[in-house]
Amino acid sequence: MKSLSDVCVVIAAAGRGERAGLGYNKTLFGGASDPLIRRTVRQFEGAKKIVVAYSPGDKNAFSDALRGIDGVEFSPGGKTRGETVRRAIELCDGEVVLVHDGARPNVSRRLIRRVAEDAAIYGSAVPCIKADVALKHKCGDRYGFVNRDEYFFVQTPQGFRLDQLKSAYASVGDNCSDDSEVWEKSGRTVHIVDGEAQNIKYTYPYQFASDDETRIGTGFDVHRLEKGRALILGGVELQFDKGLVGHSDADVLTHAIMDAMLSSASLGDIGRHFPDTDPKYRGISSMLLLENVVDLLKKRGYKLINVTAVIQAQKPKLAKYVNKIRENLAKALELDVEKVGITCTTLEGIGIVGREEGIAVSAYCLTRKEDYGEE
Repeated sequence: MKSLSDVCVVIAAAGRGERAGLGYNKTLFGGASDPLIRRTVRQFEGAKKIVVAYSPGDKNAFSDALRGIDGVEFSPGGKTRGETVRRAIELCDGEVVLVHDGARPNVSRRLIRRVAEDAAIYGSAVPCIKADVALKHKCGDRYGFVNRDEYFFVQTPQGFRLDQLKSAYASVGDNCSDDSEVWEKSGRTVHIVDGEAQNIKYTYPYQFASDDETRIGTGFDVHRLEKGRALILGGVELQFDKGLVGHSDADVLTHAIMDAMLSSASLGDIGRHFPDTDPKYRGISSMLLLENVVDLLKKRGYKLINVTAVIQAQKPKLAKYVNKIRENLAKALELDVEKVGITCTTLEGIGIVGREEGIAVSAYCLTRKEDYGEE
C-alpha cells in the first residue's frame, strides 16, 4: 500500500475560471475562512509535499487561504494547464505524484488512497465514471446519437510515476487537456479506476450560488463502563482501568457526532446504517464508520461546517486528552481543528455518569446543503 506520506501532490489552480463568471480565481470563492482551494488542499493533508499552482498575481491570496496547512509549497502557473503542471512537478520528488484540480473539493480520502496505490503498481491511475447523460456527435450540420456506455467522464486526482510523467511531458509537450492525455500520447497505457459521483469540478455560475440551506444536527449517546475494556474517545485510547461496552469499539463521542451529522441531513441514525446485529461491525473502529458518514453526507450534497460535543464523565479526567481528540476528529471530519469543539463536565455524583457507571455525550453540528450530490 502506498502511504500518502510518500506521495507528492500537485494542485492545479492557476486558471482564471472564466466560465464561473466570478471575475477572480474561482478556487478563492468561499471567503477568507473556507475558500474552495482550502477545502481541496485539506483532503491531501499528510502528503509528503503539496505543490499548489497559483494564478498570476494571486500568490498572497493563496498563501492566506492555505495558512496553517503543513507541507504546502507554491508554483507559478503557466500559459496552459500543461505548462502549469510541468512546472509544478519539477518541485516534486519520490516515486508517485498525484495531480488534482483545485476546484474539486469533494474528493474522498478513500479515492485518493486508491489512486496513489494503483499508480505505484501500474504506473498510472485515472479515476473515471460512466457517462450518465445522453450524448450526440456533430457531423456537419447534423447530430447523431452515440452509445454512452462507451464513454466516461474523467476526474482527478490522476496518479503517475513521477519520473515517467516528467518524461512524458518532455516528449509530448504542454498542449494537452490533462495529464492522462500526455501519458497516453507518450505511448503509455492509462490505468482506469472507479471515480466518485460527488467528485465534481466547480465550473459554472450556478455552482457558486449563495442560496445554500444550513441545517442543525443533534446526537446523543451513552455507554456503560466495564473493567477489561479499552476506553476510546474520538479515536484516542485513554489510560483508564475501565472501558466502554458496545458492539463496535464503543467510542461514545464518535457515535454521538455521527448521529448529529446524520440527523442534520435527515438520514436516520447510526443504528440504521451500522446495526449492532451485523457481525461485520463487531469491534470495528468507530473512526472508520465516521469516514463512511462523511462520504454519505457528501453524496447527498451536504458540507459539514462545524461540530461541537459535550462529554459527561465523572472519571477519568479528560483535559489532557482534549486537544488530541480534537485533532483526530478534525482529520476524519475533513475540518480545520478550530471547527471541532469539545467540552467536558462531571455530573457531581448524580446518575449513571456520576456513579462512574458510564459516559454520555451530546453532540451538535452545522451542515450546509449544496447543489451537488445524489438524491
